[in-house]
Amino acid sequence: MICLGKIETNQKSALRSVFKQLPMCLVISFAFGTVCDQLLKYFSKSMNTCLRTTIVFLMSMLLGQLSSAQLLRSEHEYLWQGRGELKTIHWLEAFDVIRNEIPPRDTAYFQCLIHLNNGNQIPARKAIKHHAQVPNHRYPYETKILLGLANSSVYYTAYGHFVDAIKMNPKRVDGYLEKVKVFSDQKDYLSGIDHANEAIRLFPEFNELYVYRGNLYINEGLRKRAFKDFKHVIDSEKPLSDFYMAQAHRGLAWSYLGRNDVVQAEIHLMESKIMEAYHPLSQGILVEINYLKGDATGAIEAYESIIGTEDRENYYLMMGLAHEELNQNEEACGFYKACCRREIALACVRS
Repeated sequence: MICLGKIETNQKSALRSVFKQLPMCLVISFAFGTVCDQLLKYFSKSMNTCLRTTIVFLMSMLLGQLSSAQLLRSEHEYLWQGRGELKTIHWLEAFDVIRNEIPPRDTAYFQCLIHLNNGNQIPARKAIKHHAQVPNHRYPYETKILLGLANSSVYYTAYGHFVDAIKMNPKRVDGYLEKVKVFSDQKDYLSGIDHANEAIRLFPEFNELYVYRGNLYINEGLRKRAFKDFKHVIDSEKPLSDFYMAQAHRGLAWSYLGRNDVVQAEIHLMESKIMEAYHPLSQGILVEINYLKGDATGAIEAYESIIGTEDRENYYLMMGLAHEELNQNEEACGFYKACCRREIALACVRS
């Protein structure tokens, strides 16, 4: 029985015995590309889903299955969003399970993974640098990726590591995906779109890239292009995890609003909320839906539930109009003034 991330001794023993069978799983993964499914079959069904996912993530990294591991990491974040304390416990518990099975020369590599997933960049950077200095260290490609992730606060350094990873193995998608994220994090959305275009040209079957490009289109206000990418993902026969599908449905809802199709926008917004209860863009979409339906009060309530000033700024004008409809002229005037200040600030930045 799993409770709050604690694992009973007999389960630890069972997991360690599974770990010893990894070479067989590796062969299976090369043959069928299903390493994660095969590994999960060895776990007790009573085990907490998040913990199983976490351990398989670490195992996938050990096998060099970085693409599979990244999807699992996303699924892990989805499963435990809003539960940071338990998320941390699970990463540490999972690492403890496999610690004795990791060769000493690889310990720093996995310590980096744990630190990154707990949001601790400085110790992550220290660990992966130590691993990179080990003569003939394993996982050279993954090490470049992790060096980039551990230096993500210094975007040009991170970008350089991802470029090095691509040069090392241009047939793997991970480096291209991380390059796109660098520009997204820096809010250089047009450059991000250019790099996403390059990645999609090389890896058209990798649907996660369409999600990332669609999100970049959202940030540039390009609804028609975003619609095409998110529709591609949702209509695809290759399913993605809820983490990505929530983004696709949310993006499609936003795109449908650009077509004044409130009905379809509501449908896809509800689909995204089933998978991911809260997201600032979801609440923003709800603001627009309620306003377009003539529900000024509902629009205001949705706006007030948005967390974060930056996410609220996009709806100043709509809030002004909503308050004006309710004859709340003082509040409306405040939003109109805030909207003008924002537009002036944006104009200064653009110039």
